[in-house]
Amino acid sequence: MYLIVAIFFLFFGFNENDFQKDIQKYLEEKLNQFEKIEFEISSLPKNLEKESIEIDNSREFRLAGSNFYLPVLISENQKAQTQSLISLKVKLFKKVLVAKENIQRGIELNPNLFEEKLMNVADLKSVPVYEKENLKEFKTRLNIKFGEILTESLIEDIPVVKRGEKVLAILKKGNVVVSFDAIARQDGTKNEIIRIVSSEKKMFKAKVIDNSSVSIVE
Repeated sequence: MYLIVAIFFLFFGFNENDFQKDIQKYLEEKLNQFEKIEFEISSLPKNLEKESIEIDNSREFRLAGSNFYLPVLISENQKAQTQSLISLKVKLFKKVLVAKENIQRGIELNPNLFEEKLMNVADLKSVPVYEKENLKEFKTRLNIKFGEILTESLIEDIPVVKRGEKVLAILKKGNVVVSFDAIARQDGTKNEIIRIVSSEKKMFKAKVIDNSSVSIVE
């Protein structure tokens, strides 16, 4: 069961407990990928004390960062219902990887640098990294501060080919395959296009296949 912690304000004349249960149920269904949710109502339709309100399941909610827009139907004295929105401020918690220390740019990652913690991810600008598996395939692209959530924007692949290393260059033309030794002129990750130079000092562009071979593309 997902834990919903609700903090309510701006309630006027309708049944707070029933509406709280309705929102709780709605969030459990729609945001069930999160392990804990905290929310508060930040705005309500005007003159709500004279009206009744219910969640409108025929329309989609909208989530933008920590702002959640809940579709509702409002009626007054059993008159026709009108559509409206209630604005919620939400905190969305998931288990993510958090830095146990300051980590400098360019450092190769390992699981011991991070711990799993339940953190609010609602306002993150990049996708969090959830698992420690395969961390050793990456290095930091930017400095990471102690307590910072590890996201995809903070890391990059470790090059499998390093500048100055010898590689086998493969050139395919139809059924003809030619290979020759070359030197990488820049670092490259798998499938990345890099520049290489042959022993005859001719420059090529090539796609990295693995740590010892590339495929000529130009």
